[in-house]
Amino acid sequence: MKCTAYDEEGETLASSSQSLKKYNLSLGQVEQDPRYWWLSVLLCLKKIEGKLATKDLCGIGVTGQQVSPVFMDKESRPLRRAMIWMDKRAVGEAELLTKKLGGLSRVYKLTGVRMGYGYVPAKVLWFKKNER
Repeated sequence: MKCTAYDEEGETLASSSQSLKKYNLSLGQVEQDPRYWWLSVLLCLKKIEGKLATKDLCGIGVTGQQVSPVFMDKESRPLRRAMIWMDKRAVGEAELLTKKLGGLSRVYKLTGVRMGYGYVPAKVLWFKKNER
């Protein structure tokens, strides 16, 4: 996790980072606790707040390296740790979805990307089959 504050000209005013724990369960299975993502944002902001004039703050943006589905219960609590982009459990589901959608070139025409094990639809299908 990295937080950086910029001025109106794009110059860096302050920066901080916070490591995120990965859970390597077994070969090809990598997860993170999504509850810690927001806490990490807050910790990063806390580290730089003294270096900024908060009266001049005009916005905050949050982004990530790649999408990871977070399966929630009815109270909006995560049901499990998030399978992050490098988790390979959904390889078979990605192949199945690619076939059902008409092959690699058709998927690319429809979405602009090639279906892979790291993409949300494949992970959602894996979750439905294995943990629902």
